[in-house]
Amino acid sequence: MLAAPIPLHEEDRLAELERLELMIGGPEIAFDRVTAELARVFNVPVATMSLISRDTCFYKSGVGLPPELEPTRAIPRALSLCGHVVHANEMLIVPDISQDDRFKDNPLLVAKGIRFYAGTPLVSEGKPIGTLCIVDIRPRKITPREQRLLKMVADGLMSEVRLRESSRQVIQRTRIIEQDLAHARSVQRFLLPPSSQSGPGFLVTHAYHPLDAIGGDFLDVFIRNDGAVVVLVADVSGHGASAALTSAMIKTVFMRAAATIARPGDLLTAVNRELAPGAGDGRFATAVAIVMDGASGATHVAAAGHPPPILVRTAGDTAIATPLAIVPQLPLLIEGNTEYGSDFSMKLQPGDRIIAYTDGAIEVTNASGEFLDTSGLRGVLCRRAFDDESPPERFVRGVVHDLRQYASGGLHDDLAIVCLRHV
Repeated sequence: MLAAPIPLHEEDRLAELERLELMIGGPEIAFDRVTAELARVFNVPVATMSLISRDTCFYKSGVGLPPELEPTRAIPRALSLCGHVVHANEMLIVPDISQDDRFKDNPLLVAKGIRFYAGTPLVSEGKPIGTLCIVDIRPRKITPREQRLLKMVADGLMSEVRLRESSRQVIQRTRIIEQDLAHARSVQRFLLPPSSQSGPGFLVTHAYHPLDAIGGDFLDVFIRNDGAVVVLVADVSGHGASAALTSAMIKTVFMRAAATIARPGDLLTAVNRELAPGAGDGRFATAVAIVMDGASGATHVAAAGHPPPILVRTAGDTAIATPLAIVPQLPLLIEGNTEYGSDFSMKLQPGDRIIAYTDGAIEVTNASGEFLDTSGLRGVLCRRAFDDESPPERFVRGVVHDLRQYASGGLHDDLAIVCLRHV
């Protein structure tokens, strides 16, 4: 087993890690959101944010960690592949650990059946303090595009670290900031479409709840002259003013493109092509676009790194909620030349609902820290499927109510839900 060498400027690196105070306290929601989303996007069982101290690899955040690690959330540094990332200060990819002479006899990796590892450094003031990594129990490859995405997520996570560090200084200006955020919240609310809109063959309702005064979740509805209705739901990485500004830019491009572009994949391509060149480092957005012809019920859906919408269909006193089988594609704002050409098509029956949502609806946790997940959301949608339409928003309001109940009254992420019903 090859243990990672100690970096040349180890003491400076440890001093930076201590200054950030990241190893004080337990898990933090801001980081847990990142690792949960990372595991979902890459479809891996384990994703972690690790911090490399003098002797240990400490998991500040992690999805899929073994139960025995929960008390300490740490392993010896010598057994950690993350130590190699910190030493080299560059990404490490091991497609098949069992075939790699450096790591194939690592007792921890062998015991857990770990076969694949990809980690990129978390860098503060030029010093690697830890890693953001994904792990799988089967060999796999990671494309150059996926490598760039992993690095962008790591950069975004370090933005959260810097925000955490500077928050102590911000406290002194809380009153002014609260006034500014209240104004920004009013502006963001103004940008939302009406809570219910209807036309020949369709009814669209929505619920929007930012975690903070303003959020990065976004939704919009456009009714075209030909009678088709176009829906966009997006989730911009991060929170606060910069995420809200990006969502406002998406709205501007969406409203212009939705009037003339027929297919949802082409719509996502147009939004991405215009905004990706100016997106900041680490900024990306997941999105789903839906186009429905109200007269026929013909519906087309495309997604960019976003949870697939759910079809809710009733028959008698039974409701079935089924995620749409959408081809996964890269999130927006990463590469300007990405083509989102894979549309999912279906014909809705009268009474069918398509539910598009941001990940705040499935990553809500209960008192035990258990995620609701897609299966739990499907259960909520089925229970609420027979809510009448008086008022029109009753269905989505009921869904949000049930999510709050699951979370004991407190949501921990931005939340946007849109219900498109064929009537």
